[in-house]
Amino acid sequence: MFILTDISIAILIAAVINLFVLVTSWRRKRSRSGLYFALGMLGLFIWTLASALDYAAVSLELKILFAKIEAVGYHSALALFVMFAFSYAGNDAWLERNWGKILILSPSVSSILLTLTNELHGWIWAGFVKSGNNVVVFEHGRVFDWVILYGYLFIIIIFVNLWVASRKGSRIAQRQARTLMLVLLFPLATNLLYLLDIGGIEGVDWTTITFSVSGLLILRALYGTNLLDIVPIARDKLISSLSDGMIVLDLQNRVIDINQTAAGMFSANMIGKDLAQVSPLARTLLEQPPGKEIRSEVVTDEADRQYFDVLISPLYDGNRSVIGRLLIFRDITERKKIETRLLQLEQAVEQSPASVVITDRKGDITYVNPSFKALTGYTQGEVVGKNPRIIQSGETPPEVYQDMWQTILSGKPWRGELLNKKKNGDLYWEFEVIAPILDSEGNILNFISVKEDITERKHAEDALRQANQKLEKTLAEIEALQAVLREQAIRDSLTQMYNRRFLNETIEHEFHTADRLSQPLSLILLDIDHFKSINDSFGHSAGDACLVMLANLLKEHTRKSDVACRYGGEEFLLALQGASLDAAIQHAEKLRILFSNLTIAHEGREIKATISLGVASYPAHGRQYSEVISKADKALYISKNTGRNRVTVWSE
Repeated sequence: MFILTDISIAILIAAVINLFVLVTSWRRKRSRSGLYFALGMLGLFIWTLASALDYAAVSLELKILFAKIEAVGYHSALALFVMFAFSYAGNDAWLERNWGKILILSPSVSSILLTLTNELHGWIWAGFVKSGNNVVVFEHGRVFDWVILYGYLFIIIIFVNLWVASRKGSRIAQRQARTLMLVLLFPLATNLLYLLDIGGIEGVDWTTITFSVSGLLILRALYGTNLLDIVPIARDKLISSLSDGMIVLDLQNRVIDINQTAAGMFSANMIGKDLAQVSPLARTLLEQPPGKEIRSEVVTDEADRQYFDVLISPLYDGNRSVIGRLLIFRDITERKKIETRLLQLEQAVEQSPASVVITDRKGDITYVNPSFKALTGYTQGEVVGKNPRIIQSGETPPEVYQDMWQTILSGKPWRGELLNKKKNGDLYWEFEVIAPILDSEGNILNFISVKEDITERKHAEDALRQANQKLEKTLAEIEALQAVLREQAIRDSLTQMYNRRFLNETIEHEFHTADRLSQPLSLILLDIDHFKSINDSFGHSAGDACLVMLANLLKEHTRKSDVACRYGGEEFLLALQGASLDAAIQHAEKLRILFSNLTIAHEGREIKATISLGVASYPAHGRQYSEVISKADKALYISKNTGRNRVTVWSE
């Protein structure tokens, strides 16, 4: 199945070297460029190992299988090394864009897929010819040249990025970039010889062999120059893009180097000039001995003042001799403004007439202002570190505190009134606003409570509430008395029926209703027969009993829509809304019969009485109330004169 030949052994040695480089570089995968490089070495190891197995395999099927694995390793390594070159040269912006990654990965993925599916189209390998020394020559298909072309295009991109890196940074950084270019040079030259069929053994690609030399050079770069530990171009870019200004001076205070921030504040043309002459602000600091580290704050004299934090550090050579100075300065104007605002806020809180309490997230007090101490009687030392429960009176419902905690823990301010207790035990009312203090990520750091003493206001509100309650009670009593007086004014005190005054107030309305609804309104006028004889024979109390009995009978047999009242003396009147004349006659006759059957018991004696009734109706007997009542009265008079105990209907 496998035969170890000189070719396969040589390539296998190269694979072992690449594996060692892979393991070593994998330890440096923390940076993005280190990760790309380690993954590229993984592809390289797969390529060389599969190549060794390809040359050792006997059967054609195994050789084709390992050739496909070689393609996976080779194309993957090529794409990953391109990404490494971009990152190493500080061009990470290409990799942060999705289209950049697609441009890099698409050719490699396409080539891998074409190789794996070669049996379907033969675009990569058109045929196979077995040569000597267990070597198979792969006849290239029509797409193979394009695959080679994109591969060399990628190699050019890698060389360009490495060349850019070799022109920047320190000597170490330049040496690292040149080492990587040299690493690529050996396999590239060997591959060109293979493609041009110059020298060597037919069908044998020595490119994988030369990777052993490349691997040794990479190992030297990893250990000797810390290739993946220090990314020089990224470091140079970092220094250039720092928000702090950086200027390198020689011993004569001449500018040797300057970063972008400092150049933006002064000028990039400062190099070679005396900084003390360019910047009067730095003149005093530069008068200090070069070997001394100096840190100071500098402020401009302009109307719009600017503040700078300046650090001047000595620079030493390998013999610890001072060769220059590094000046780093930071614009702290905004910080100074914030400090001023914080000082103003601190003064405002300290002098505020309102009590201010700050607690940590657990609710323990970390600060109280003088107003709190003056109000409660507690000192700073007595409350700091304690829970605000020390001022709770126990009179505030627990639901209030539950609502408060639920609100402020959700990140919202809470407003409410609490009844608290001073150190001496006195109770006082406070209106509180408690708000959470959040960090930049929305996490609660502290709570701040601003309290207003509203005790006097609450006392005034209580007094006003009590006065209002007393007034409301008095008004209710007056209204009840007025209702009683009104009832007394419109009701007969003996029979509790409506009186003639009520009738006069409502009868016109009843007639208007009947006219509006085009319906009849009948009146029944009645009185007790021989009422004077009852009073003379049995006494006025007996007469009153007769009146009450008749009133109760009328109330019992009167609808809510009807009006029943004592018209005067022993006379009563019924106004039957919507009742026709015939219905009124029937009702009157019913009342006559019911009353005649009643017996009045008075002082041990029984009294019998009858009633006479007169009936008239609207609109049959008149359009006005006065006309109809007059006709009913005349009908009653007829009943009285024709024998009593009867119902008479007015007739013209």
